[in-house]
Amino acid sequence: MTVAEESHTDDRIWRTIEQHRARALQRLDGIAANALNGQFRVRRRRLSDSEYNLTHMIARDLTALGMVVHDSSTSLSTGGVWLTPCPEYRGVIVAWTQHEASAAVLGRRLHCELQLKTNSDLGEALRMLGYTVKVYGSGRAHVVTTPRPIKTAAPPPPR
Repeated sequence: MTVAEESHTDDRIWRTIEQHRARALQRLDGIAANALNGQFRVRRRRLSDSEYNLTHMIARDLTALGMVVHDSSTSLSTGGVWLTPCPEYRGVIVAWTQHEASAAVLGRRLHCELQLKTNSDLGEALRMLGYTVKVYGSGRAHVVTTPRPIKTAAPPPPR
């Protein structure tokens, strides 16, 4: 048996991979929780645990994709993914927001075109991740109504 063949059956390697995944998920959870800190405390209706968990899962997944979750509690709009409870029914509104200087730098027309395109792409990314997504309002935002299915990563079969 070669070293390569031996490594595919060595349980220590798979334990190390799973430990690395667990640490990465903990870091993402921390980033998502930090981004959501305070955003959902003062609202017209109280967020249920399932809605908060859905919001946290969305924030974690979009952070894993490299997107920044916008903190809507600050007065300065830095841009990023904006998450808020949907007032009409259970779900989370997800929209892309650009930095407030975007229109001044890019011009109003390009600013609006990029806003629409990025929101469309954000909705498609959420669908690809497995979320149930509906267009919200004029098409500049989406409502996620159910969490994505949780998939566990299994090691590849031994050769």
